Amino acid sequence: PAGATQTSPAHHAGVTEHVTVFAGVLRSGPLDRPLRAGPGEHVEWPADVPHGYEAEGPADVCLLYTSD
Repeated sequence: PAGATQTSPAHHAGVTEHVTVFAGVLRSGPLDRPLRAGPGEHVEWPADVPHGYEAEGPADVCLLYTSD
């Protein structure tokens, strides 16, 4: 939902998270250098460090999340 945040602990070494945003604006990635993505954009980051997600602005975020 709009304004929601989540912080996640580090995963094991070598894990990469991938997010494609379909609606809304998402800030996500490592806590010390988050990335920003809007509709039609994709972000990815090494997830072996603490990382977070934040729905920016007044709109809900619709996204696809995968990790490898």
